[in-house]
Amino acid sequence: MFNKWFLVIAIITILFNISCKKNSTSSENTAPIASFTIDPTSGITETTFTLDASGSTDNEDATSALQVRWDWENDGTFDTDYSTTKTATHQYGTIGIYKVMLEIKDSGGLTNTATITVSINNVIWPLAVGNSWTHEGIFYEIDFTYSVNTSIMGTIEIEGIRWYKLHFEIDDYFLLRNDSEGIWMRQYLDGELEDQELWAKYPVDVGDRFNEYWDGGVLESYTTCTSKNASFESYNNCYVYQRVHTGEDDFYNFSYFKPDIGYLGEESFENGILRWRLVLKSYNLQ
Repeated sequence: MFNKWFLVIAIITILFNISCKKNSTSSENTAPIASFTIDPTSGITETTFTLDASGSTDNEDATSALQVRWDWENDGTFDTDYSTTKTATHQYGTIGIYKVMLEIKDSGGLTNTATITVSINNVIWPLAVGNSWTHEGIFYEIDFTYSVNTSIMGTIEIEGIRWYKLHFEIDDYFLLRNDSEGIWMRQYLDGELEDQELWAKYPVDVGDRFNEYWDGGVLESYTTCTSKNASFESYNNCYVYQRVHTGEDDFYNFSYFKPDIGYLGEESFENGILRWRLVLKSYNLQ
């Protein structure tokens, strides 16, 4: 009799353990899957990067319940505390390449990470062989529209300085280069190479003057930055440079640049009337 009851108890115990094991397996917590985006993925030291981890998921928890924290340099030290807010913004103060790490945690304490690389380059116009831009223009007085396709076809050295050749006609081109002051330009037109000038100062503060032209001790013209947060067509956070002709208040033009894209276009006014306009429609950067 003892053996019989012992066998029954043993069987019940085994069945109970198997049942518990199955229940434990079915309710076992799984780690979340970290995923995020960065917009943009490259920029300058003044670029505000927007990060969004709302694409992260978990089998047991809703995305809204997941906690996230960020490591801006992927150096092992997290720069934010855990939060259920899935978006964040950040700026980098130094030129370089950074890897951003997201860590996400579920209600059971399990974590997962993901990384994305961003690059910081302080240039107002990215220059590389193969880069191309297409602008469309209009002369309002004669209602004439046109398209301008430009591309960097190669490089040339002049007095030990490398310039990038931006072609816009078969035999004519601009020479461009970046340095610590901004973007420099020389024009090769009709077989003649013109003097270089600082086309767009960068970094720059609103009100800075540059590219001054003096004649007989008289300041004839100069360029100044009028805004670093303007909108131009579909582009935001644009830099605006105004070419000022002293003594000619009735004539002026504005050049628009967006860091990490380059030259967006131009507007020319006379007596407050827009005479012509050039707008970037597409671009391809290597």
